[in-house]
Amino acid sequence: MPSMRSTVLGWTCMGSVPTIKALFKFALTAVEAAKAAQWLLCKSTIALESATFNLFPNLVAISPLLASNRLVKQAGHFWNEDMTCLEWLDQQTVCSVVCVVFGSFTIFNQT
Repeated sequence: MPSMRSTVLGWTCMGSVPTIKALFKFALTAVEAAKAAQWLLCKSTIALESATFNLFPNLVAISPLLASNRLVKQAGHFWNEDMTCLEWLDQQTVCSVVCVVFGSFTIFNQT
């Protein structure tokens, strides 16, 4: 990985010094928790990032949603599953859609 300037790290762009310190402390806590974890879940696929998964044997790929998984009962979702997006995807040309994931708690309005 090429070297990075410390000024581009996430916690340095967050305004006040107390906020920066809090975010840095949170990042350190997350690193320590990751070191203690038996497994780390990663929203990716081995097919796309095999080199990364080879470097971290306790990293487990948990995504993307594949057509072959549609018949499996889903668990752990806060909202009812909306199959209309999959129906729409099935009507698109293969490899013509880009998926951008914002997380399960993000809610967008029409704007």
